[in-house]
Amino acid sequence: MAEQNKTWVDVQKKAFTRWANQFLSERRLKIENIETDLATGINLCNLLEIISSKSLGKYNHKPTMRYHYLENNGRAVKFIKDEGLQLVGIGPEDIVDGKLKLILGLIWTLILRYQINMIGEDRGPAWHYR
Repeated sequence: MAEQNKTWVDVQKKAFTRWANQFLSERRLKIENIETDLATGINLCNLLEIISSKSLGKYNHKPTMRYHYLENNGRAVKFIKDEGLQLVGIGPEDIVDGKLKLILGLIWTLILRYQINMIGEDRGPAWHYR
């Protein structure tokens, strides 16, 4: 059973990373490891701005300390909640600390909201499996 879960998590990591990277490439950003590459908040803030077509306002573009990471991810989490999305059991510290299952849940929430909205707006799917 544990092996099945590991495989499923690996599939999600790969698919969700690919989904995010298709948007992040607009700003020449890339996620290599979804577990660690969201820690600074830079990738998540940029992803949210791209998929929502809204600004998150000011955030630290060159974070160097944990405090900056928490601040950036706090802004991202607040933005997500302000957009009306419900986040359960995840806060900025979980993203900074690389809690994979919570991060995957967060990305899945974004996919559901923004991917479905894009399709609903007749923009067609913005991503597909290759």
